Amino acid sequence: YGNVVKIKVISKMKKGIALVQMQTNMQADLAQQSLHHTPLFGQLLQVAYSKHAYIADGRPPYPGALDNIPMDSPDGVPDDLGNPTKDYSNSPLNRFTRPSTTLKNCHRHSNVLYFSNAPLPVSEDRLAAVFAEQGAPVPRQVKFFDLSSKRPGDTQAPNKRVGLADWDDEQSAAEAAALANNVMIDGCTLKLSFSSNTIH
Repeated sequence: YGNVVKIKVISKMKKGIALVQMQTNMQADLAQQSLHHTPLFGQLLQVAYSKHAYIADGRPPYPGALDNIPMDSPDGVPDDLGNPTKDYSNSPLNRFTRPSTTLKNCHRHSNVLYFSNAPLPVSEDRLAAVFAEQGAPVPRQVKFFDLSSKRPGDTQAPNKRVGLADWDDEQSAAEAAALANNVMIDGCTLKLSFSSNTIH
């Protein structure tokens, strides 16, 4: 739904609460409208607007708090309350470079995921195995798109596969996206997003 700038986990208040700063207000609106009440791991994801306009850099932690934390820790650097903040502004996981791309690819949660950047030899069985390896629900069916008739200017590499995968329900698809998005398949980073299309 856009590019993530920062995430701050509010672990000291209650488990499961975090602040997420998007690159623009429009992207924050899209994320809130599209992801609010998404069924996920037996609960409904609550996405609400924060009273904070942005996530400030963490306050200096108490003396000694960082003694055992590597500076490149994937958990981010905690503030003086122990709440870790992670900066994603330069992350390669952010893939929206144009506003038109953001709008075109944003859909509400559904039981269908669009996948891209899968290696060309990947099969339906191999794709199902990738989800299973991540502990994610396995799709009930997969449809690959034919890219042999690519239009000039398309950025999708011809040696990759794209398509749709669907699950029995929205929660299964959401969990599959949460667990398997950005996993590596034979050197390729699998990209997943909700789709408004269906598999016939």
